Amino acid sequence: MKNMILSVELLIAVVVAMMLLVSGCAQKSVDDDASSVQNLTQEVQVEADSDSAVEQQEVEIVEGGSSTASIIISNLRFNPLTITVDKGTTVIWVNQDVEKHTVTSEGNFDSGVLVTGAEFAHTFDKEGVFEFNCELNPEMQGAVIVE
Repeated sequence: MKNMILSVELLIAVVVAMMLLVSGCAQKSVDDDASSVQNLTQEVQVEADSDSAVEQQEVEIVEGGSSTASIIISNLRFNPLTITVDKGTTVIWVNQDVEKHTVTSEGNFDSGVLVTGAEFAHTFDKEGVFEFNCELNPEMQGAVIVE
């Protein structure tokens, strides 16, 4: 019986030591990840209404850097509807809808037809408000605000 109690105590000690070792490694990984992204901040504000959630996304980049932001096409909507980015940011639209869509800003850019899973990217090199819509579903509209 005494040997059994010693075996259980040894097993508990080994398990506790392994848990401490694993938690220390995980914390270092989290710290490394946090320090690698300290120069890029992203703020997402979600406003919910009765039918859906709409996001407004703001991307801040460090001087001389570059950044990307994403807009998801789903359920016949652009999400977020409006996004604010710095000059030089590349915005990527991803069609996750079952329908075909376009991303069109008259005189600025046109994705052509995007099938499910397709992406379109545009880099904004000048400041301004760039309104866009889907030519196949004109009620779908959004805007990129470049500061």
